Amino acid sequence: MFAVAHEDQDRKNLATVQKYLTLLPEKFRALLELMWDSAAAGGLITRAANRFLGKSDSEAASAMSSAQRSATPISSTAPRSCHSAFRLPVLSPAA
Repeated sequence: MFAVAHEDQDRKNLATVQKYLTLLPEKFRALLELMWDSAAAGGLITRAANRFLGKSDSEAASAMSSAQRSATPISSTAPRSCHSAFRLPVLSPAA
């Protein structure tokens, strides 16, 4: 969700998410801090960062390992230049 809310149009894709998941630990920590400061998506991005930052080291490592395994097909099979016309609706609070 962070990529969709904050990246340039050409980087709002799963390849960017895969890059996030393979950042060095100090750069991933910096990404989490950016996520923590995000007001986008009704606070969902901030809450996701808080949940990850609240994990123990072993629990965080396990979560990252699972996410990286899930993202492997993204990096190995998806063409980088492929873009979809699919768009998520703008998230806004119910009136």
